[in-house]
Amino acid sequence: MSTSDFQNDFILNEYNTLRQELLDLSSRQLNTLSLAITVTLGLIGFSIQLVSSSDHPQFLYSGLLSLSPLIILYFAGLQIQTQSYTTMRIASFIAINIEEKWLPHYRGWETCMGVYRRKGKLEIGKGYGSSISWKSYQFVVPLIGYICIVISLVFLILALNQQAGPEPGFIILVIVLFLFVVLWSIFTKSYFRMLANVLKGEVFDQYSDFWKNIEKDEADN
Repeated sequence: MSTSDFQNDFILNEYNTLRQELLDLSSRQLNTLSLAITVTLGLIGFSIQLVSSSDHPQFLYSGLLSLSPLIILYFAGLQIQTQSYTTMRIASFIAINIEEKWLPHYRGWETCMGVYRRKGKLEIGKGYGSSISWKSYQFVVPLIGYICIVISLVFLILALNQQAGPEPGFIILVIVLFLFVVLWSIFTKSYFRMLANVLKGEVFDQYSDFWKNIEKDEADN
């Protein structure tokens, strides 16, 4: 096998491996979200069962239990963020180090997608339109979290109606609920900012510049 053939085979194998890794990352995101939703539904279902199968409903316990999925959803969101950035890192490597370098007269998929994001076709907000279907399942994480908060608030109101007046447990739930609302709002803002940066191509461009700078530094040395 000649050096040229070996080089071509190596590049092709690397390309196929990286493309498979992108597919695996997408699958892992779906699996992460599916697991988080399943656990969340289980906890919410159990909290509802606590009040529906008892002569003395424990609304306070159900309210606290309804907030527990937020912890799971938070870590699921962090995992999705990490996987999204990893996806852009691999995609930019393919575009810069394989497609642009070895296919100068042909625009590969990742190169075209980089241009597509850069043009704002996937921008959140005006012009986003039908493109929201692109990995739109990622947006479910904050939404499910707020649903859990609303359910906990309902249990809080029911607990207040059940009591003659606010008890220590009720006050604790109010404080916990308030903290979760504040923290979840902060997380949601950060989460949406991350997704916006990914969808608009900013993360892709950052990694693209990184790969180009590596090549430039090697050339200077």
